[in-house]
Amino acid sequence: MDLFIENNNRREKIEQTQFSVPSSSSSEAMVFKGKSPKKSEPKVQEDRDELYYEERAKEFFYLHDCDLVETNFSLCGADITQNYNIHLIGYNLVLENSFPYVLYLMSLDKGSWRFPSIPFVCAANFQEDGEDEKTSLDVYFENKITMHILTYLNIDGDLDLENIYKGFVKSDQDEKTIYAFLDISGLELKKKETKTLLISVDEIVNKHQCLGFEIAKECYQVFYQDPCLYTIKDESNKFQDIPYSMFLCKRENNNFANMYNEYEMDLHNDYEYMTLLDHRTEHPILGNFYFFSLLPLEYRSSITKIKRFLGITKTPYYIFQAFDNVFKEDLPRNMTLSDVIPTIVDYFNKKDPKHSNDESQDSNEEPQDSNEEPQDSNEESMEKTFYTEFKQNIVDHASIYFRELNNDVNTPFWCIKDSNDFVEL
Repeated sequence: MDLFIENNNRREKIEQTQFSVPSSSSSEAMVFKGKSPKKSEPKVQEDRDELYYEERAKEFFYLHDCDLVETNFSLCGADITQNYNIHLIGYNLVLENSFPYVLYLMSLDKGSWRFPSIPFVCAANFQEDGEDEKTSLDVYFENKITMHILTYLNIDGDLDLENIYKGFVKSDQDEKTIYAFLDISGLELKKKETKTLLISVDEIVNKHQCLGFEIAKECYQVFYQDPCLYTIKDESNKFQDIPYSMFLCKRENNNFANMYNEYEMDLHNDYEYMTLLDHRTEHPILGNFYFFSLLPLEYRSSITKIKRFLGITKTPYYIFQAFDNVFKEDLPRNMTLSDVIPTIVDYFNKKDPKHSNDESQDSNEEPQDSNEEPQDSNEESMEKTFYTEFKQNIVDHASIYFRELNNDVNTPFWCIKDSNDFVEL
C-alpha cells in the first residue's frame, strides 16, 4: 500500500515521523483523487496540532539570545529629516516536521528576490514615555512595519498582533538601512499579482538564488553579520543543521529529470494527500530511494510547479568523482565496473595491500605460465569485490552525495533513504 503524507495548509506533515502525534498503528491508506472526504473530529485534531507545536516550541528557538537584535527603536535624533530604508524580514519557523527549519517571505521584483521594504521618516512630535514602557516612536514604528507585512498575508480575526514584531538589526553596510524581523509563522501567503514565496536559509545564505532567479545582495548580506540571524538552536543551545534546498527527481532514459506537480498551484489545497510511493526511483547502483538535484535540471513547465524540497542528510556518504558514462540499467557484457567508475576502482586497487605487494614483487617474478588465469579475470574479480564492498559501505548511510553526468553535464545529487528526512515546500 502507498505511504502518504498529509498536504494541508500546514504543508507536508509526515504521519509516521517519530515526533508526530500517532493517529494509527498502520501506515496503509487509501488513494484519494481530488478533494478528500471530511476528517472526523477536526477540532480534536486541530487541538492536538496546537499542543504538539507548543511542545516543539519549547525545544527549538530562533533569534533567541541574539544580541544583534534590538527592540527599542531609538535611531531618530533631533534631525527630523532622518530617513531609513526598512527591509521587512517576515519569517516562518516550521516545527511540525521531524526537523525544524525557517523560511523567509520574499517577492520577485525586477528579476530578483527581495524582502518587502518601506521608507521610514523620523518625526519630531513623539514624546518620550516612562522609562520601562515603549515610547510612542516604538509603537509607531512597530505598527507601520506590521501593517505592511500583513498586506502579503491572509489574516483571520484571531491574529495576535502583539507577538509579530521581534526587533530590528542595523546594517553594517549602510547606516540608513534597517532590517526588521517579524514572526509570520503559520500564516498563509496571499495570492497577489506580485510573485511572493517563502525561501529557505540555504537558498538565501548559500546559493543566493531560488528557482533560477538571483537573490538581491542586500538581502543576504545581513545574515553574514551573525549566525544567530539564520540558525535555530535547541534547548541545549546547540545549533541545528541547516537543511539543503533540493528538487525531487525521477529517472528517464538513464538520466535524471525533475518532477513537477500535475495540478495548478491554485488547486494545491484541494489535494489533501499525495503519494510518496511514486516519488521513489530506481538507480542501477545506489538502489530504490529518493533522489534530488541540488539545482533545477531544466525548466520544462511553469517554474512554480516544480517539486521543491528541504532535506537533511544524516550519516552522509560522499562520492565526489563523477560517474562516467552515466550508470546504465544493463551494462554491456564487455563493459566492466572500472569502465563505469574507473577512479573509484583505481582508488580501491591502490588501497588493497595485496595489490600493492604484488606490484612490489614484479621485478623478481618470472613470466606468467600460459596456463595461469588471465589478468582480465583477476581485474573482474577485484571489481566484483569492490562492488560488494561499495554496497556494504552505503547500506549503513541514510544519505549519499554523488555526482553524475546528467545529459552530459557533471551534476551533484543527493540520495535520501528515509522520507522523514525531507519535506516539500
